[in-house]
Amino acid sequence: MLCVAVPLKALLAVGILLANGVALTGPWYEFTGDSADYIAPVDSLLAGHGFTPDHRMPGYALVYLLLRLLLSPEVAQNALVVAQILADAIMAVLAARIAFHLTRNRTVERTTFLLAIAATFVSVFDRIILTETFAAFAIMVATERITRRSSPTRTDLVICGMALTWAVFLKPVMLPLFLVFGLVIAGSIPDWRRRLFAGLLLFAPLLLADGAWILRNEQVHHRFQPLTSTLLTPGLSADVHAPLIQLMQAYGGNYVWWEPDAEIRWFGIRSDRVTGVYDNTTDPPFDAGLMTMACSADTLARIAADVNARNTSTSETERADLLVAVQDRCADCIAALRTERPFHYQVGSRLSLLRRFLVNSGTNGLTNTPFSNLVVVGRSIKVFYSLFYWATIVLGLLAALYFLFKKGLPMHLRIIPVVVLYGIFIFPFGIRLCENRYLSSVFVLMLPLATALCAHILDRLPSRIRHPFR
Repeated sequence: MLCVAVPLKALLAVGILLANGVALTGPWYEFTGDSADYIAPVDSLLAGHGFTPDHRMPGYALVYLLLRLLLSPEVAQNALVVAQILADAIMAVLAARIAFHLTRNRTVERTTFLLAIAATFVSVFDRIILTETFAAFAIMVATERITRRSSPTRTDLVICGMALTWAVFLKPVMLPLFLVFGLVIAGSIPDWRRRLFAGLLLFAPLLLADGAWILRNEQVHHRFQPLTSTLLTPGLSADVHAPLIQLMQAYGGNYVWWEPDAEIRWFGIRSDRVTGVYDNTTDPPFDAGLMTMACSADTLARIAADVNARNTSTSETERADLLVAVQDRCADCIAALRTERPFHYQVGSRLSLLRRFLVNSGTNGLTNTPFSNLVVVGRSIKVFYSLFYWATIVLGLLAALYFLFKKGLPMHLRIIPVVVLYGIFIFPFGIRLCENRYLSSVFVLMLPLATALCAHILDRLPSRIRHPFR
């Protein structure tokens, strides 16, 4: 399968590159606002200045370091794209194997393989210097290894532990997956001594790698730091973005200011690349029912006025004063919402973030040409992949719930729906993030679940419906 997957995924990558106006002569890689955080520490280290900046865990930097020891920066960054395409191809094979482990049906396995090859939701990140592809790959490796057999071997446990450790070093929010995998593995092993030994093998890679990271941070920063120091980059944390992002998260609004319909744009946090629905409106972007005594429409208007004043001010003193004013008013609004609208703060806002997390065209990054400017073929491709995305989301979610509670399903196979549900809900519910790209961590894993559910439904249809021409 891999011999088929690699050239097909490479061909898909070429199509995505061309659709985004990238010449095949290179460079193939694309930088986003976060990309430098992953590779700059390695270049700094090789230049003799230490591993800095270091607010990101070094899961991505490790791959880049291995490439940089052999290659120049630009060639190494192109090599990262190749490595991510290869990881994407291997994920298609792993998805097919997981489908077979789940159903013992070769048709389901082959169908899942073809769907995973065709899927672009993760593939669009293969050319971008971000953790999305490698994180999804690490989770797929860990899941496939544990679903192979009812009682994992020592090799299974070590490989699973290494893959999960890499996933944590790429996305620290994946740390609780160790507990999830540990419980599932413990449930599939009857003897307590074997359970204890299996747990040690599973957690050993994390203990060694994170132990080294903790010691390094203790020596450099003189503090206990087992993961990352902040969810936001230091630049955003020290700027007006941070309090406004927290305000959006508390209300359930969209803080992704480069998206046209993001409510944060109303406050003056915008991107020069796009215009949106909140750029010139006067009414606050939140429902009037969510206003409180301490945070009225006038309060929000004052926050927006301070942000816009700060955007145009050239006085550092004035900018600092305005930043404090924004921070104080945002904190007051969040505190008022928590006190006066507790249900919305705890539940409603998270549901709103979940909606924003999932409701998407599913074609971001497929092409840089606006839909209205595409020819018929281009439009058809985008429509197809939007339908592909929604079919995967709907069927994948239904399948995750079905297989999670299915009677008689072996314990080691329940890890598949658990990981999918964790990947869907941890971002909007756990840490209040709604960027759709984070769904890439489990999107490919939803394919075997969706295909297995469809096969299960077909098997229960009357024969005359399944074979109408017989």
